[in-house]
Amino acid sequence: MSECDDLRAAVFLRGTLDAAGAAHVAGCAGCREETEALRLASRALAAGGAPAPPPALARSVLRAAEPLLAANARRTARRALARAVAAALLPLPAILLLDAWVVRTAHALLSAVLPAAVSFYMVFNYTVLLAFLLALTYGAVPILAARQLGSRSEEYHA
Repeated sequence: MSECDDLRAAVFLRGTLDAAGAAHVAGCAGCREETEALRLASRALAAGGAPAPPPALARSVLRAAEPLLAANARRTARRALARAVAAALLPLPAILLLDAWVVRTAHALLSAVLPAAVSFYMVFNYTVLLAFLLALTYGAVPILAARQLGSRSEEYHA
């Protein structure tokens, strides 16, 4: 770009020139002729408001952005699911140790009072019940996290 082009751009964008630019305009006939027209065009553009977008523009922009929004939603869903599973698995070792202690203590107490077969049967049933409840609880974590994320994404993208 030449010096004249730089000055014309400055006049159009800012509307004013510095001392060196004014001196150039005074000496250059082409710049002098275009400077006033550029100032008028700049003022007219600054005075006018932004045109209203066409009604179909929003639909076409959303249609064009849909693959990117879907990829972003999947990535966010995977992260939220990983955080929920990690938060659920964090206390699992303590829960298992506590349950093992409860089962051993219950077996020891029941063995002192009941025959060995009956105490084993009761402790076995309690252990199966604990395993079933833990499976239900930890199996529901991804489902609940996905459902919660779905309601949150509906709020953001409604």
